[in-house]
Amino acid sequence: MKTFSFQYRQAVEADSTEQRLVHVRQMQQGIVAAQQAPMRDDLAEQFIEGFQRVAAKLDGIELALLNGQLAQAEQKLQQIDRLRIEYHQLRKRSFWQWLFGDRS
Repeated sequence: MKTFSFQYRQAVEADSTEQRLVHVRQMQQGIVAAQQAPMRDDLAEQFIEGFQRVAAKLDGIELALLNGQLAQAEQKLQQIDRLRIEYHQLRKRSFWQWLFGDRS
């Protein structure tokens, strides 16, 4: 996901629509790869939902960029950042899980 974060930052800082499209498409490929990675069983449903939400936003950004709607694309990029924060919390293990391990 570090690559995804890098591509996100590059898309936000891009000077042209073409550059943003390149980074958005690379993020789309990253989502496909992340969906195939192993997930914790207890959170798999939430991760899948998160991937689907991010993928839908990326599709919307790509469409907005292709249609020249830069403001809408930027707004959706900000929404992706909020989703990243929301779902990143799921990935973190609590102190007790680190100390005692998963006892599911």
